[in-house]
Amino acid sequence: MKIYEDEACTKPLDFIDFGEVYAGESKEVIIYVKNDSDKAILKEFTIKYILPKEKPNLLDGEKLDVKFPERVLPNSIELVALSWFPSLNFKDALQIEIEIEAKESYSPTR
Repeated sequence: MKIYEDEACTKPLDFIDFGEVYAGESKEVIIYVKNDSDKAILKEFTIKYILPKEKPNLLDGEKLDVKFPERVLPNSIELVALSWFPSLNFKDALQIEIEIEAKESYSPTR
C-alpha cells in the first residue's frame, strides 16, 4: 500500500498540510490509497498521527475525522478524506505526518 496526494498517484505523500483553518471552520484534505498488491484486499484501515517532538500534545482537544473506504481491491486506488475542525485554542497551521495501516485479506483460489 502506498499513499499519494494526487489521483494519478505520481506524488507520494509525506505529510498532511491543512494550512490555517480558524475555529468554527473546517477543512478537508483528500489523499489516495493505492493497493499495489495483485492478490490482497486491503480493509480495516487505521491511522496514526506522528506529532512534532516539540509539540507532543498538538492534537489534544482537536477533532480530526477520517473517512476510509470499506476496502481497496488489488491493483486499485481509493480516496481517503481527512477533515479537521479546529478548536478555539488552536492558533497555528496544522501540518502532521501520518501512518496508515490496513489488514490484508485474500480470497481463496479455486
